[in-house]
Amino acid sequence: VLLPDEFKDIRVEITPSGLATGVFTTTYITLISKNYPTLMKDLVVAKTYVYPSRPDAAVGVPSGTKDTWLGDDVWYPPDEQKTITDTTKNTWLTYYVQIQNDGASADTITVTGTAGGSGWTISYYHAITGDITADMNNFSAGWSTGSLGSGESEEIWVEIVASNTVAGGSTKEITIWCQSNTLITQTDQVRIDVAIQQEYKSDLHVKQDTDPSYTIGLDEYYPETQGIVVGVPVSGTTTTYYVRLENDGNAPDSLVITGIPTNYLTKFDDWNWEAPDNST
Repeated sequence: VLLPDEFKDIRVEITPSGLATGVFTTTYITLISKNYPTLMKDLVVAKTYVYPSRPDAAVGVPSGTKDTWLGDDVWYPPDEQKTITDTTKNTWLTYYVQIQNDGASADTITVTGTAGGSGWTISYYHAITGDITADMNNFSAGWSTGSLGSGESEEIWVEIVASNTVAGGSTKEITIWCQSNTLITQTDQVRIDVAIQQEYKSDLHVKQDTDPSYTIGLDEYYPETQGIVVGVPVSGTTTTYYVRLENDGNAPDSLVITGIPTNYLTKFDDWNWEAPDNST
């Protein structure tokens, strides 16, 4: 007995056996009221058929390992199939991608992939065809696997690198999408997310006021010795140095600078602070 607004859930499992490709089997599920069987009834229909074609994309973990496929026998939508990797700029990553025909009949599958740009280089390769980047980036035509029998697959790989212009903390989403040529409603996709780690690095350069450019300390970091030695003719001669602060990291940063005066009168003009003798 169900009270008003109560419900019961049941599960129906249907396994096609000997069903021809593309032929539907129809299951009717009928609900009637025991009290009013002729008047109060409802009906739902479940239609099941063997896919003539069903592309399945799967991605392997980066850096050449493909022992475990992410997204194998999983289809999008509804399931998200993506891998996320943290890396640094100028570091090459390699991902293998498997394109498989999970349908019951032979099919040709079209594949496309996200293009590079804005500091990212994304290249696609096939073992026989070679560089297929142009085809993968042609979203009106794509790259073709050629005819694949049921259960057969092709593998491609993706090489990804971020240049120095890519901001730290940013993420590139790379989607590889495939579509059945026989039944264009059947598609699948996997996604590769590559995140650039934030790096904080500060760099000080020093030069005398007569030097044309900053060369001392450029791209050198503590504890390396980065100094300048200037001789003066007599005591009391003022020597002026310029110091440049540079953010060599890949993310916005606020830099804090301090100065340690010697036993000479040292003046820090940019800070509007004059240190007395022997101060710290």
